[in-house]
Amino acid sequence: PPDPPRTVVLVDGTWRQARRMARRIEGVRDLPRFILRPSPRTVERLREPPAPWAMATVEAIARTLEHYGEAEAAEALDALFAEFVRRGRLQRGLPARPPPEPG
Repeated sequence: PPDPPRTVVLVDGTWRQARRMARRIEGVRDLPRFILRPSPRTVERLREPPAPWAMATVEAIARTLEHYGEAEAAEALDALFAEFVRRGRLQRGLPARPPPEPG
């Protein structure tokens, strides 16, 4: 939006839970919404999202930070998420992929 809100509410849960909470919680249901664009980089995940636009909460926070001009903070969160996924893959006995290049 041309005049973005000063406060942002991100609903945390599984994709299904978050969608339900956003519809059922009165204070959240009536809030204006804006669309977060997925990262242009390929993002490794531990679970397959139910839709191409779906993302983890930490990804949504990073994209929101980018939207507000905080690219450095968004990159830091992306790096943390990539490391979380890398370690999760190792714990599951899956091959670890090298961390993505910054930027």
